[in-house]
Amino acid sequence: MGLVVVPSALVAAAEFLKTGEATAFTYSTIVISIFVGTLTFTGSFIAFGKLQGFISGQPIVFPGQQLINALFALALLATGFFIVQEPNQMNYFYGVIIISAILGITLTIPIGGADMPVVISLLNSYSGVAAAATGFVLMNNGLIILEL
Repeated sequence: MGLVVVPSALVAAAEFLKTGEATAFTYSTIVISIFVGTLTFTGSFIAFGKLQGFISGQPIVFPGQQLINALFALALLATGFFIVQEPNQMNYFYGVIIISAILGITLTIPIGGADMPVVISLLNSYSGVAAAATGFVLMNNGLIILEL
């Protein structure tokens, strides 16, 4: 499941790097595709690690965790906004990737190992969202409709 979303994020990243002048909609869908793809990828690794016993199956929580997640989400929204406004600034692009990866980890670690099948189902559904977002990036109706 985790590797299924990597192509979506990579295609969106390649489209971002090759796009000269694009619409705000295209840049927005690129950000969404990279966000969902990266979050799903890192979250899948945490889920795998918990199920295999590489990471403790106990929930990993710390004080202020939800506040930190909310701040990361706000930072992601701001970074996505700045990409749409200034697409030539690569730091914003890297910021979306890094923040998405961190959110994938921090949103998955507080969930116990017994609930990992539910998390895996959720992450699996995110792969369809990433594929659909990539369909919007490429203007490909097949990806949008079928979410392959």
